[in-house]
Amino acid sequence: MSKYYDTSKIEELVQTNRHRNAVGGMWGEIGKLQFGALKSLGLTPAHTVLDVGCGSLRLGRKLVRYLEPAQYYGTDLNAALLDAGYERELDAYLQARLPRENLKQHDVTEPMPFAQTFDYLVAFSLFTHLTAAQSQAALQSIATCMHPDSCLMATVFVAPDSPEAPYTHTSGITTHIDRDPFHVAPDTVDEMARAAGLSATAMPEIAHPRGQSLYQMRPL
Repeated sequence: MSKYYDTSKIEELVQTNRHRNAVGGMWGEIGKLQFGALKSLGLTPAHTVLDVGCGSLRLGRKLVRYLEPAQYYGTDLNAALLDAGYERELDAYLQARLPRENLKQHDVTEPMPFAQTFDYLVAFSLFTHLTAAQSQAALQSIATCMHPDSCLMATVFVAPDSPEAPYTHTSGITTHIDRDPFHVAPDTVDEMARAAGLSATAMPEIAHPRGQSLYQMRPL
């Protein structure tokens, strides 16, 4: 099971001001990568964004400043991370631009907590911590929040050879088919996307420092 389901451990990290570490570290580098990737896909301040698995707002603090007020939404499994992000990563100006109710504690395998669609959606380092069954359920749930012109930016670990065996990426991270961190075969990404009514297009031009592969997914 993913470490993110260990709520006591997450709360311990938050209480000791290590909420940035709880989402994997590389806070500044990955937050910058996420923001730049979204802009390369056409994001403008007028768009709405749903950040699934937003943690303590690594990307959120950038988007709250960039987007028009109240256009950013986020979900996370751990309420403690949402609280830490809102209270410690946003100053008064940014808090005024983000209604607290735009952040929801939520298990991504369940129906989404927002009764609306979004222009851009983000699932960064989310599927890498979910089993194949959880990932499929999550993707289908996320797809319910997409309109015909929506774009989901997601990352996965891909094992290009034999996905049944552990695979060590150039970053040194070893991934598995049956335990966290999880990887998938390239064909599996396409299959999962299609099962959720989406197409998946790789974004090889964007290099993730941990070796994750970026995809853009859009409604068929």
